[in-house]
Amino acid sequence: MDGSVSGGKVEKSAIAGHSLLQQVWRRFRRHKLALGGLVVVGLFVLMSVFAPMIAPYNPYRSFTRSDGSYASWERPSAKHWLGTDDVGRDVLSRLIFAGRVSMSVGLVAVLVATAIGVALGATAGFFGGLVDNVIMRLTDTVLCFPVLFLVLIVATMVGPSIYNIMIIIGCVYWTRVCRLVRAEFLRLREMEFTEASRALGASSNRIIWRHLIPNAISPIVVFGTLFIAEAILIEASLSFLGAGVQPPVASWGNMLHQASSFVVLSRRPWLWIPPGLAIMAVVLSVNFIGDGLREALDPHQQL
Repeated sequence: MDGSVSGGKVEKSAIAGHSLLQQVWRRFRRHKLALGGLVVVGLFVLMSVFAPMIAPYNPYRSFTRSDGSYASWERPSAKHWLGTDDVGRDVLSRLIFAGRVSMSVGLVAVLVATAIGVALGATAGFFGGLVDNVIMRLTDTVLCFPVLFLVLIVATMVGPSIYNIMIIIGCVYWTRVCRLVRAEFLRLREMEFTEASRALGASSNRIIWRHLIPNAISPIVVFGTLFIAEAILIEASLSFLGAGVQPPVASWGNMLHQASSFVVLSRRPWLWIPPGLAIMAVVLSVNFIGDGLREALDPHQQL
């Protein structure tokens, strides 16, 4: 009898979870821009994952002319669909591999910022008192500095590289998710299910990880989605300023940096339009997805 009851509970839980996912998807797909953004981001992700198979050439290979000189600044043609850069490298191949770098930076930076922010925000919101004051004063101190300026200083000090940029962006941007999670925990810790868990003798760690964080997951997911777009922009800004991902590794930001001279901007648009459009497409699409998730995960939305 106990086994049948337990099985019934598991089955009901699975059905409820499946039904919840269906409701979220039903709300999300009503947002046409979010669906379009999901398709665009999905295409860029596939392009990044399968870059070695999709790219027509090695992104580091420099082509030469018959006289032995670099085939630099060549216009788009059947051989090079987006032309070549200043040292004769295929722009399309570099654009495809640059997507892998830029999107990886955005994803890893979000994971780092979310991990730090959730841990500190949950601690501050749940325990309150002196712990809350210390964490919030630390958060306010970090927020006092202009973010791009702070990231630029740290990147210059530790050295520009793809791995450093990932960690730096995440370690600077944790403040937003920290304040978000703290606000959610201040609300959730006063609710009846939290008091019931305390009355049943549940430890603080169990209450936080088994009850509070799952109930605060919706704003965290929305924040993470929107922050991916911002992290990509920050990486592009740092690389454009020369403090981000360094050549010969390609990112959309340093491709723009290499095409920043007046001659290139005015006479060789095939060098800066493709990476600029790629950044714009991904950032807009991710923001649309974030808006769709915000509406889909809102419990007050009607089906």
